[in-house]
Amino acid sequence: MRYVLLVSILFLNCAFGATRQSMNVDQPAVKLPIADVIYVAQSTGGQTAIPFLRSAASDVEFSAALRQSIRSAGLFNETKDQPGTEWKLTTQIVRMEQKPFPFPSVEVEAEIRYVLSRQDVLVKEFYLLSDGRSTFADSIFFPARSRFAFERAARANIQSLIVKLGQFQSASNGVGPSHNNK
Repeated sequence: MRYVLLVSILFLNCAFGATRQSMNVDQPAVKLPIADVIYVAQSTGGQTAIPFLRSAASDVEFSAALRQSIRSAGLFNETKDQPGTEWKLTTQIVRMEQKPFPFPSVEVEAEIRYVLSRQDVLVKEFYLLSDGRSTFADSIFFPARSRFAFERAARANIQSLIVKLGQFQSASNGVGPSHNNK
């Protein structure tokens, strides 16, 4: 019985990585898409969770959440994970850090660089900062609070990107399918 209790306690204190479902932003942002298809390159700079130490956001999960969020927002009709399209978005997770002294809440700050290009020409570059926070109300277990904070920081950053791209799309004449962007 002690062995089962010990294994249960250890398992509950394992750190898990942020999930794409929790980082996904699922809300429409624009009436007309910027274009039909965009290649969203695999992000760089993400990390995997270290059991018993800290959570993190991996490149695979972050990129998947970003692709789904772009589709949900209506910024592009389709996202690809392979090159070969006119539009391209590259992502670099510059910094995603948990602030020291995570008591009583866990706070994570994310700095992410996005580069939007069209036919290999820079269109717009964004450096976005965001925060995520989790408290005891979210979970009594530190690893879960840590994961929630990472997910919320990533989600807030993706949300900021969607807002910026929506503003960019609205301000840019000649961008969007109705303006023949071929």
